[in-house]
Amino acid sequence: MILHLKNKIFTMHHKLEIFDDNENLMYEVSSKAVSIHDKTVIKDAQDQEIANIHRKVISIHERYFVDMSDGTSFEMRTEILHIIKEIIDIDALGWKIVGNFLEHDYEIQDSNGNVLAASHKKWVSIHEKYAIDIRDESQMDLIVAVYVVLEHILEMREANNVNAANSASTQN
Repeated sequence: MILHLKNKIFTMHHKLEIFDDNENLMYEVSSKAVSIHDKTVIKDAQDQEIANIHRKVISIHERYFVDMSDGTSFEMRTEILHIIKEIIDIDALGWKIVGNFLEHDYEIQDSNGNVLAASHKKWVSIHEKYAIDIRDESQMDLIVAVYVVLEHILEMREANNVNAANSASTQN
């Protein structure tokens, strides 16, 4: 199954909608407009909450905690050396994310190296961020939660890069 992630363009809150190939709404993601913990909720098409996500504020690397409605909890964090290799380990699940994060071209792999899902950026759409090819539909809720966290990590990096560039230009 392929899911398409689309950002709501005109909203105060960070909102993302996830559709299947037939444009059926599968998930809705919303974050608080102002939150130092980057609190985010994922709901399914029946408006049932499937995951709560929040960020650890003080950390030397990106660190997010995910609590699934089925009781599963896990942490996603980047390791300083893994930023170079572009790998994020999800120890509690035995998964890792590998690929080119800058290009939004990456995979979720299980502990045996089997690809559970693959993502690629949609370059020709106004509000569609990327598509996820779900290869293990039994893990779809977890996979969606992982991709939402990764999207937050990438957005945080982009914001930090912009802030660093702006700071450097004002010092010159």
